[in-house]
Amino acid sequence: MLIEVKVPELSEDVTEATMLSWSKKKGDRVAEGESLTDLETTKVVVEIVAPAAGVLVDILKEEGSEVAVGDVVARIETDA
Repeated sequence: MLIEVKVPELSEDVTEATMLSWSKKKGDRVAEGESLTDLETTKVVVEIVAPAAGVLVDILKEEGSEVAVGDVVARIETDA
C-alpha cells in the first residue's frame, strides 16, 4: 500500500516551511516513526517521521524547497 508523507500542522500562524536535509534516500527501508527529514520555519525546526514502515519510493520535495502544510513530500510503499 502506498502511504503519503505530508507536511504536518506547524503552528497556528505558520503555514510554510523550508525543506532541510533528508536523512533517507529513495529506495531506503524505513521504520515507522523513523526520522525522514527536517523542516525549518521562522520559529522552529520540525522533524517529519515515517508514518509507516516500508520502502521510501518517492521524494517529491528537494532540500531547500518551500513547502506548505498538507503538501505531500514523499511516498512510502508498505509491506502490507
